[in-house]
Parts: sequence; C-alpha cells; structure tokens
Amino acid sequence: MKIIDAHQHFWKKELFSSNQLPPGLDVLVKDYQPQDLKPLIDRMGISQTVLVQTYSSFQNTLEFIEIANQNDWIGAVVGWVDLADPEINLTMDSLKKYPKIKGVRHQWEDESDPAWILRPEILRGLKQVAKHGYSYDLLAKPHNWKYIPMLAEAVPDLPMVIDHIAKPNIRKRQYK
Repeated sequence: MKIIDAHQHFWKKELFSSNQLPPGLDVLVKDYQPQDLKPLIDRMGISQTVLVQTYSSFQNTLEFIEIANQNDWIGAVVGWVDLADPEINLTMDSLKKYPKIKGVRHQWEDESDPAWILRPEILRGLKQVAKHGYSYDLLAKPHNWKYIPMLAEAVPDLPMVIDHIAKPNIRKRQYK
C-alpha cells in the first residue's frame, strides 16, 4: 500500500520572529529541511509527501519546487502566487514547466478581512488557478468558514483542499 503524507512544510528558523509563536511552541523555531523529515517518513512507511507553502512569496514556491525536484519522495508542491496580481495568468503559465506543482494557497486566516477570499481581484486570480488546472488550499479559521461555500459558488471549477480542517477550536467544541 502506498502511503502519502498530504501536507508537510519545510522552513528555516531565521524567518521566524521571536513573537510569532505562542509560548511552548519554541520547538518549532529551528530549521526543518528534507534531511530532517526523510528518516521519519521512512520509519513510518510513507512513500511520498506533499510539500506545502510556508511563506507568502513566489521565491518560496520556486525553492520548494527545487527541493521537490531533488527529492523523489516529495511527490507534489502546493506553492504561493499573488492572487491579486493583474498578470497572474503569466505566473500560472510559468508554473506549467514544473510538473510537481499541483496547487497554491495563501494565509487567508491571517488577513484582516475575513471575506478577503471574495474580493474581485482574488476571485479573478482564483479563476486563473482553476483555468490552469491547479487546486487551491484553503488556510482558514472559523471566522472564514461562512465564505467557503460562497467561494465554491463563485469559482465552481476550482478544486479546493481545506487545510487543517479549517482549524476549529476543538477545546471549545467549535465544529460549525
């Protein structure tokens, strides 16, 4: 049986500021790179992973594509593109030369406007993502939930992945 880890990240500690993480999560403030993950996935019998965007930069997307090309166990990349860019069509075209890129995402959960995803320029960008055959990962929190069905209606051809089950507050039993 082939086991795929559908969502994992790499990052470098210097990209964190000291106030980004809640107390107790300082274990995350270190480099996490392919050499750190490979022994763990081998031990668990995982044959491939999907490397998912960490930083909102196209440079990060290109770096992740390069890492994936150097590691055959990384089967796919979900990157980042500027969805509001008027030239997004060209950006999406440029990704076609990288077969491992399968989708994009944005840290929507961090936007001050919970309805950011429905802005006309973002919807235009997401329609380009769909037109080019890519999926979109929704990085959302409960304050974004009500906009997900509206997005699905506005861009019906866009395959969507809901990352982290849209981060419900499990402690408070917030599931809807």
